[in-house]
Amino acid sequence: MESTGTYWQNLYVELAKQDFDVTLCNGEFTKNIKGKKTDVKDARWIQKPHSIGLLSGSFLPDDTTETLRTYCRQRTNWLQLSVEATHKMQKYLKLLNFRLDVVVKDVCGLIVLAIIADICNGNLDPQKLAAHRHGNCRKSYDEIAKALKGNNRKDYLFGLKQEYDSYLFFQKKIEDCDTQINSFLKVQINTDPVKKTSYR
Repeated sequence: MESTGTYWQNLYVELAKQDFDVTLCNGEFTKNIKGKKTDVKDARWIQKPHSIGLLSGSFLPDDTTETLRTYCRQRTNWLQLSVEATHKMQKYLKLLNFRLDVVVKDVCGLIVLAIIADICNGNLDPQKLAAHRHGNCRKSYDEIAKALKGNNRKDYLFGLKQEYDSYLFFQKKIEDCDTQINSFLKVQINTDPVKKTSYR
């Protein structure tokens, strides 16, 4: 069987349930058929190298590993979207002339997020925004306030709020994935049939 897309998965599961010995092959090893490609020609071509042992099976994880992989892949998807939202927030900050990247080292840190939240709530006063400065920040209160004198364009403010809301949504989804992964791992650890050996 050729592993292309997700079409093979349900069929593979059903065949495995019926005790068929299925060899799942990487599509890169089975695509060299010449001429006009049809399902029949494709099947015959795949059967030929398989019959002489030229096709090796792909690695397929067990159910536990596959479940964990699904959770982790979903978390990675949300993490990538969160990073994209962060980059877009930084872009809108620059368009608004809020140069936090100049005065704050971590542009995704608590200080910047607190300032962005305040901006999205309608506070555009540089002095009040600079009050979010943390004691560990190298730049002074006045330097941060100076960097927060923006042009206050409504369309950019709207875009910033949209991306900030998206960022919070993605962070919540990441937390949900973390909770699910932790719960799943705890169940697997508690039901592990392998006895732990105590060394003293």
